[in-house]
Amino acid sequence: MDHGTGDRKSHWESREGGRVRGVYTLYEPDGALRRVEYTADAVHGFVIVKFLKER
Repeated sequence: MDHGTGDRKSHWESREGGRVRGVYTLYEPDGALRRVEYTADAVHGFVIVKFLKER
């Protein structure tokens, strides 16, 4: 938990050659969940593959 903001965060990434895949998850103080799945590479840059926000 981030004691400054009151939220919880997690993140992971994996790399295959020049491509990165990752997930960022944020649980906000009000209980809302935000999850972003993404890819990144030199050709396409940062691309959100899936975005989820639940309350």
